Amino acid sequence: MGGNGYFTAGAHRTVHGGLTDILKLVSNVTPDEASRIDLEPYTEEQFTSDVQRLSNGRSDPELIEEVVKGSRDAIQWLKDDVNIDFTMSFNRQAYEVHGRQVFWGGMALSVRDGGKGLIGAHTRALARAGVQRMFDTKATDVILGDGGVEGLKVLQTGEDGQSQEVVLTTPSVVLAAGGFEASRELRVKHLGKGWELARVSTFSVKISCC
Repeated sequence: MGGNGYFTAGAHRTVHGGLTDILKLVSNVTPDEASRIDLEPYTEEQFTSDVQRLSNGRSDPELIEEVVKGSRDAIQWLKDDVNIDFTMSFNRQAYEVHGRQVFWGGMALSVRDGGKGLIGAHTRALARAGVQRMFDTKATDVILGDGGVEGLKVLQTGEDGQSQEVVLTTPSVVLAAGGFEASRELRVKHLGKGWELARVSTFSVKISCC
Protein backbone atom coordinates (compact mmCIF):
# COMPACT_ATOMS: atom_id res chain seq x y z
CA MET A 1 0.00 0.00 0.00
CA GLY A 2 2.89 2.37 0.62
CA GLY A 3 6.63 2.27 0.62
CA ASN A 4 8.90 3.63 -2.06
CA GLY A 5 6.77 2.23 -4.89
CA TYR A 6 4.21 4.97 -4.31
CA PHE A 7 6.74 7.60 -5.38
CA THR A 8 8.06 5.89 -8.52
CA ALA A 9 7.11 6.43 -12.17
CA GLY A 10 5.65 2.93 -12.31
CA ALA A 11 8.08 1.98 -15.07
CA HIS A 12 8.03 -1.62 -16.35
CA ARG A 13 10.62 -3.41 -18.45
CA THR A 14 9.47 -6.18 -20.77
CA VAL A 15 10.41 -8.01 -23.93
CA HIS A 16 8.33 -6.61 -26.79
CA GLY A 17 8.09 -6.62 -30.56
CA GLY A 18 8.38 -2.89 -31.12
CA LEU A 19 5.86 -0.07 -31.45
CA THR A 20 2.97 -2.15 -32.79
CA ASP A 21 3.26 -4.51 -29.84
CA ILE A 22 3.52 -1.73 -27.23
CA LEU A 23 0.52 0.14 -28.68
CA LYS A 24 -1.64 -2.85 -27.70
CA LEU A 25 -0.83 -2.13 -24.06
CA VAL A 26 -1.03 1.65 -23.66
CA SER A 27 -3.82 4.21 -23.42
CA ASN A 28 -2.06 7.53 -24.01
CA VAL A 29 -1.11 7.38 -27.70
CA THR A 30 -3.30 8.70 -30.51
CA PRO A 31 -2.90 7.41 -34.10
CA ASP A 32 -1.27 10.71 -35.05
CA GLU A 33 1.22 10.45 -32.19
CA ALA A 34 1.95 6.82 -33.07
CA SER A 35 2.96 7.84 -36.58
CA ARG A 36 5.76 9.96 -35.08
CA ILE A 37 7.22 7.38 -32.68
CA ASP A 38 10.37 5.34 -33.24
CA LEU A 39 10.59 2.29 -30.98
CA GLU A 40 12.68 -0.74 -31.81
CA PRO A 41 11.85 -4.24 -30.50
CA TYR A 42 13.37 -5.19 -27.17
CA THR A 43 14.57 -8.78 -27.35
CA GLU A 44 15.19 -11.45 -24.73
CA GLU A 45 18.89 -11.16 -25.46
CA GLN A 46 18.87 -7.39 -24.86
CA PHE A 47 16.89 -7.73 -21.63
CA THR A 48 19.25 -10.41 -20.33
CA SER A 49 22.31 -8.40 -21.34
CA ASP A 50 21.01 -5.29 -19.57
CA VAL A 51 20.40 -7.16 -16.31
CA GLN A 52 23.85 -8.75 -16.37
CA ARG A 53 25.50 -5.45 -17.29
CA LEU A 54 23.86 -3.59 -14.41
CA SER A 55 24.75 -6.37 -11.95
CA ASN A 56 28.31 -6.75 -13.24
CA GLY A 57 27.47 -10.30 -14.28
CA ARG A 58 26.45 -11.39 -10.78
CA SER A 59 22.75 -12.09 -11.42
CA ASP A 60 21.45 -15.65 -11.31
CA PRO A 61 21.14 -16.81 -14.95
CA GLU A 62 18.22 -19.14 -14.24
CA LEU A 63 16.30 -16.43 -12.41
CA ILE A 64 16.98 -13.92 -15.18
CA GLU A 65 15.71 -16.40 -17.76
CA GLU A 66 12.43 -16.86 -15.88
CA VAL A 67 11.93 -13.11 -15.53
CA VAL A 68 12.81 -12.32 -19.14
CA LYS A 69 10.86 -15.11 -20.82
CA GLY A 70 7.78 -14.43 -18.71
CA SER A 71 7.93 -10.64 -18.88
CA ARG A 72 5.58 -10.02 -21.82
CA ASP A 73 2.92 -12.42 -20.49
CA ALA A 74 3.23 -10.80 -17.06
CA ILE A 75 2.62 -7.33 -18.52
CA GLN A 76 -0.40 -8.58 -20.42
CA TRP A 77 -1.80 -10.14 -17.23
CA LEU A 78 -1.27 -6.88 -15.35
CA LYS A 79 -3.21 -5.04 -18.04
CA ASP A 80 -6.03 -7.56 -18.47
CA ASP A 81 -6.52 -8.91 -14.94
CA VAL A 82 -5.21 -6.17 -12.65
CA ASN A 83 -6.36 -3.34 -14.95
CA ILE A 84 -3.06 -1.49 -14.86
CA ASP A 85 -3.37 1.63 -17.05
CA PHE A 86 -0.08 1.45 -18.95
CA THR A 87 1.26 4.48 -20.79
CA MET A 88 4.25 5.17 -22.99
CA SER A 89 6.95 6.89 -20.97
CA PHE A 90 7.49 9.93 -23.19
CA ASN A 91 8.84 12.13 -20.42
CA ARG A 92 11.47 9.67 -19.20
CA GLN A 93 12.47 7.33 -22.02
CA ALA A 94 12.14 9.35 -25.24
CA TYR A 95 13.83 12.27 -26.97
CA GLU A 96 12.39 14.43 -29.73
CA VAL A 97 14.60 14.13 -32.81
CA HIS A 98 13.53 15.99 -35.97
CA GLY A 99 9.92 15.99 -34.84
CA ARG A 100 9.86 12.32 -33.89
CA GLN A 101 9.75 10.70 -30.44
CA VAL A 102 12.69 8.30 -30.29
CA PHE A 103 12.62 5.80 -27.43
CA TRP A 104 15.79 4.42 -25.91
CA GLY A 105 16.90 2.04 -23.17
CA GLY A 106 14.33 -0.73 -23.66
CA MET A 107 11.89 0.52 -21.02
CA ALA A 108 9.03 2.24 -22.82
CA LEU A 109 6.21 1.46 -20.39
CA SER A 110 5.06 3.54 -17.47
CA VAL A 111 1.76 3.74 -15.56
CA ARG A 112 -0.76 6.56 -15.49
CA ASP A 113 -0.22 8.54 -12.27
CA GLY A 114 3.05 6.65 -11.69
CA GLY A 115 3.45 4.62 -8.52
CA LYS A 116 0.27 6.11 -7.08
CA GLY A 117 -1.72 4.76 -10.02
CA LEU A 118 0.06 1.42 -9.90
CA ILE A 119 -0.66 0.82 -6.22
CA GLY A 120 -4.22 2.07 -6.68
CA ALA A 121 -4.85 -0.49 -9.44
CA HIS A 122 -3.42 -3.32 -7.35
CA THR A 123 -5.51 -2.24 -4.35
CA ARG A 124 -8.71 -2.30 -6.41
CA ALA A 125 -7.76 -5.73 -7.81
CA LEU A 126 -7.33 -7.09 -4.29
CA ALA A 127 -10.76 -5.75 -3.34
CA ARG A 128 -12.36 -7.38 -6.40
CA ALA A 129 -10.73 -10.70 -5.45
CA GLY A 130 -12.02 -10.46 -1.88
CA VAL A 131 -8.57 -10.29 -0.31
CA GLN A 132 -8.56 -9.11 3.30
CA ARG A 133 -5.75 -6.70 4.22
CA MET A 134 -4.61 -6.23 7.82
CA PHE A 135 -2.38 -3.36 8.92
CA ASP A 136 -0.74 -2.76 12.30
CA THR A 137 -0.55 -6.53 12.66
CA LYS A 138 2.57 -8.32 13.86
CA ALA A 139 3.16 -12.00 13.18
CA THR A 140 4.30 -13.77 16.34
CA ASP A 141 4.25 -17.46 15.42
CA VAL A 142 3.63 -19.91 12.60
CA ILE A 143 1.32 -22.74 13.69
CA LEU A 144 2.53 -26.16 12.57
CA GLY A 145 0.54 -29.38 12.55
CA ASP A 146 1.02 -32.94 11.35
CA GLY A 147 0.34 -31.88 7.77
CA GLY A 148 2.54 -28.81 7.84
CA VAL A 149 1.48 -25.18 8.24
CA GLU A 150 -1.99 -24.77 9.71
CA GLY A 151 -2.10 -21.10 10.56
CA LEU A 152 -0.50 -18.00 11.90
CA LYS A 153 -0.61 -16.18 15.24
CA VAL A 154 -0.67 -12.42 14.96
CA LEU A 155 -0.85 -9.49 17.33
CA GLN A 156 -3.36 -7.02 15.95
CA THR A 157 -3.51 -3.41 17.11
CA GLY A 158 -6.95 -1.83 17.15
CA GLU A 159 -7.98 1.80 16.71
CA ASP A 160 -7.82 2.20 20.50
CA GLY A 161 -4.15 1.29 20.46
CA GLN A 162 -4.74 -1.99 22.29
CA SER A 163 -3.34 -5.24 20.88
CA GLN A 164 -4.94 -8.65 20.89
CA GLU A 165 -3.74 -12.04 19.70
CA VAL A 166 -5.58 -13.45 16.70
CA VAL A 167 -5.17 -16.89 15.14
CA LEU A 168 -5.47 -17.02 11.35
CA THR A 169 -6.23 -20.45 9.91
CA THR A 170 -4.55 -20.97 6.56
CA PRO A 171 -3.11 -23.85 4.51
CA SER A 172 0.09 -21.90 3.81
CA VAL A 173 2.05 -18.84 4.88
CA VAL A 174 4.35 -16.73 2.71
CA LEU A 175 6.86 -14.59 4.59
CA ALA A 176 8.16 -11.78 2.38
CA ALA A 177 10.45 -8.92 3.32
CA GLY A 178 11.89 -5.94 1.51
CA GLY A 179 15.38 -5.85 0.03
CA PHE A 180 18.71 -5.33 1.73
CA GLU A 181 18.83 -1.59 1.00
CA ALA A 182 18.20 -0.61 4.64
CA SER A 183 21.48 -2.27 5.69
CA ARG A 184 24.57 -0.09 5.24
CA GLU A 185 26.86 -3.15 5.30
CA LEU A 186 24.87 -5.07 2.69
CA ARG A 187 24.63 -2.03 0.41
CA VAL A 188 28.40 -1.74 0.37
CA LYS A 189 28.83 -5.49 -0.16
CA HIS A 190 26.38 -5.82 -3.05
CA LEU A 191 26.26 -2.32 -4.58
CA GLY A 192 29.76 -1.06 -3.92
CA LYS A 193 31.69 1.65 -2.14
CA GLY A 194 29.81 4.89 -1.61
CA TRP A 195 26.43 3.27 -1.02
CA GLU A 196 27.01 3.44 2.74
CA LEU A 197 26.22 7.14 2.39
CA ALA A 198 22.79 6.62 0.83
CA ARG A 199 19.69 7.57 2.82
CA VAL A 200 16.96 4.97 2.42
CA SER A 201 13.77 4.03 4.20
CA THR A 202 13.42 0.95 6.40
CA PHE A 203 11.48 -1.99 5.00
CA SER A 204 8.94 -3.89 7.06
CA VAL A 205 8.10 -7.56 6.82
CA LYS A 206 5.06 -8.38 4.71
CA ILE A 207 3.08 -11.52 5.51
CA SER A 208 0.61 -13.11 3.12
CA CYS A 209 -1.68 -15.95 4.14
CA CYS A 210 -2.98 -18.14 1.32
